[in-house]
Amino acid sequence: MTDIRVHTYSAAETGIFVNSYLIETAEGVVLVDASLLVSDAKALAARLAALHKPLLAALVTHPHPDHFNGLPYVVPDDVPVFATGPVAKVILESAVAKREQWQPMYGDKWPDRFRVPDQLPASGDAMEIGGVRLTVTDIGPAESHADSYIVA
Repeated sequence: MTDIRVHTYSAAETGIFVNSYLIETAEGVVLVDASLLVSDAKALAARLAALHKPLLAALVTHPHPDHFNGLPYVVPDDVPVFATGPVAKVILESAVAKREQWQPMYGDKWPDRFRVPDQLPASGDAMEIGGVRLTVTDIGPAESHADSYIVA
């Protein structure tokens, strides 16, 4: 396993102070969760760019918008996005309704598009990304309708 450095990006107050994490390895960066609002996602993308390393993958821990909304603004289409099947399913089923609910309040600060994770590891699966072994565990409904955690 390679050495890692974890960078925390904390969103502004309007973005409900949600945290995103950039796991930096010698080979590149893995994103964990992606902010709520467009401005925070763009700031997160700038923080990623400042590392001068490629984004290798993104992971989403649960299907609340403050964890997946920023994906289209941070993660290029050719970079895989990982989440458990239940997390991806809830994102697919709820993202449009969440936008309809919250975009009137946030206006153009709310993303106009979303991205559903395209890599669906099962609970207990380990992934080797950038020289780091990441294991995802599905814990079922907890804070949201589908939750997971990731251990490096």
